[in-house]
This record gives sequence, C-alpha cells and structure tokens, in this order.
Amino acid sequence: MSIRVTSAGMAEQGIAVMQAQMQALSKVQTQLATGQRFQRAGEDPVAAGQSLNIEKALADIGRWKSNIGSANDRLSLEETTLASSVATLDRVRQLALQANSDTLSDSDRASIAKEMKERLSELVAQANTRDGQGVYLFSGSRSDSRPFERTAGGVRYQGDTLSASLPIGSNRNVALSDNGQDVFMTLASGDGRLTVGAGTANKGLASVQDVHFTDASQWDGGRYRVRIDDGQYSVLDANDGVVAGGRYESQVAIQFRGASITLVGEPSDGDEFTLGPSRQQDVFSTVQNLVDLVSSGGRSPAQRTQDQTRMFDALKSLDTAIDHLGNVRGGVGARLNAIEDAEAQLDTRSTQLQERLAGLREADYIETAARLSQTETALQAAQQSYLKVQGLSLFDYMK
Repeated sequence: MSIRVTSAGMAEQGIAVMQAQMQALSKVQTQLATGQRFQRAGEDPVAAGQSLNIEKALADIGRWKSNIGSANDRLSLEETTLASSVATLDRVRQLALQANSDTLSDSDRASIAKEMKERLSELVAQANTRDGQGVYLFSGSRSDSRPFERTAGGVRYQGDTLSASLPIGSNRNVALSDNGQDVFMTLASGDGRLTVGAGTANKGLASVQDVHFTDASQWDGGRYRVRIDDGQYSVLDANDGVVAGGRYESQVAIQFRGASITLVGEPSDGDEFTLGPSRQQDVFSTVQNLVDLVSSGGRSPAQRTQDQTRMFDALKSLDTAIDHLGNVRGGVGARLNAIEDAEAQLDTRSTQLQERLAGLREADYIETAARLSQTETALQAAQQSYLKVQGLSLFDYMK
C-alpha cells in the first residue's frame, strides 16, 4: 500500500503544528501576565472544581467572622451593662447599711432613701439598654420592644424568654444576649434557699441574726414559725405541730430539720419569727423593699427591731441578686472566650484554605518562565521546519 504525500498536506500539517505551539505560547504568556494557572474551568476541570469548593468555604468563614464581630459587640455591651448593674446594687447595699445605723434620724434616712430610689431608676435604665442599632439587649426576641416598664405595682417585664443567636462556625452558634426574665426577674429571695421574717405583732427587741442549713438533705421545704413564750422557744410547722423546742438564749442557734436560725436580743412572750424556702423575687422588688425599709419613719423600738429582721432578709436577697448578676456576667464572659477561640480557629482555617487555593490557581513563576522559553524554542523550530519544507520540491530529490 502506498502513501500519497502532497505539498498541500505537508503545509497544512506544518501550519497545525505552528498553531498548536502558538496557542501553548499564548497560554504560558497569559499565566505569566496574570499569575494564574488557568483562566477557564475547561483548562483544568479538577483544579477548577476544587477551587470553587474552597472559595465557598472561604465565603462561609467570612460570614461567620462577620457574625463573630456582631456577637462580640453585643456580648461586650451586655458584660459592661451587667458590671454597671452589679456596681449599682453594691451602692444600694452600702446605702442600706449606712441607713441601718441607730444614730441616724428619720430625715437622714429619708435622704439616703432618695439616693436609693435614684439607683433603682438607674437599674431599670440599665435593664433597658440598647445597642448601637437601637436593639434592646434584654428583651429576648422582641428586640424592638422596651423590655421593662415601671408600674404602680413595681417593674413589669414585657419581653419574652427567647434569645437570638448567630452561627459562628459549622454547627456552632452563640447566643447574642440573655433575656430579661432570666437576668432580672426570676431570682430567689433571702440567701437563695431560705428566707426569714418577723411577726408584725412582735413587741420584744429580738431579731434574726443568722440563718443557714446545717444539713440540707434533712430540709423538707416547709414553712415554720419560731415562737417564744416564758423563755422557751417552740418551732411550729404549718399545722401548728411542734417539731422542736427548748430554752431560748440570745445568739444561740435554734436547729431543726437541717436548718439553723439564730436570734439576738430579748423577745417578748408571743413573739414569732418565720423561716421557709426562698420565693421568686425580681431584683427591682429587692431594691424597692430596701427603699421602703429605709424610708419608714416614726417607728417604735419594737417596730425598729422588726425592721432589723426585714433588713437582714432584704440584704440577703440583695446579695443573692448580686451573685446572680455576677453569674450571668460570667456566662457572657465564657461566650466571649468561646467566640474568640472560634475566631482564632477560623483564621487558621482561612489561612490554610487560601494557601491551598493559591496552590491550585496561582502559577509557579519559575516553572512557567522555563516553559515559556521551551515553548518559544519549539515554536521557532516549527517555523523553521515549515519554511524548510515549503522550499523543497520533487526536483530536489531527483538530482
């Protein structure tokens, strides 16, 4: 079988070779000019697909980091607000202790009560704090609604118990704030476990000095009365059943059902003191109770002694509120630490992905420059071969 070689066929083949080399040269030149290995996905489908996946991952990281910025701003503001609220309650406590002195007159206490009322207004304002976008911190999901409103009966919460959150990573969310119900409203009275009181009919000069658990496992959660008669005390349950009794001594603990209550001073016959489990009480009521105690004037010695027990319980409630707000603030700090850690992880991951993306898309200048030289040489060789072949004829072979 013979193969027919024509001049036209040789020319076409030479042109095809030169076109291929010129296309290769153009591609290498573009790589050097742009610094990119490919301009279209079809040039390297595998690398292009991997690049798209990495770009999506980087976009997710960018969105999460933006959310982290927003969460950091909100949580930092909440932490600052809670710190201010704790400082306000600390000042209320100082004022209450100052007013509890027997050396002060009713007018002195009235002046102290006036500042305490201002601190209560300050506390309400702090609970109604808004961020830079005008969104209330403690209204739950009702972020556009003022969460706390003062009424004749106290302070009312108008938000809900939900909390907004933002994603800060794959399957990782952070709460932007705490709702006002949990922060300011659902606190416990007394020391958080027990609360005490003095009978309004008490005529003696005895008041509660201390109360605590000796063995919480024995406590049944009931309400009890400690009654003093003829120098003896009796502890009565809700059905007036006697659960403990003995000789009364000032500053000597009376213990029953795993609880301990200590009275100081001399009671009168029939005087009673109550002890029971803590009840729910909002922080505003706690402060208002102290304001009312400090504001009361014209009290008899027996009434002032009753007030000492009420002051004892109110200060315990205030300490419980301070501890509660401190715990909430601690939770906010933990979330701030968590988003800081999440941001560091995202930064590391972003760097890794960017390096991987660069490896897929960016051209190696040294390797590309070498290929440019090789491609130019190949093109020149193809051109010279074409010219040489074009100059030949059949008569050159017949000589």
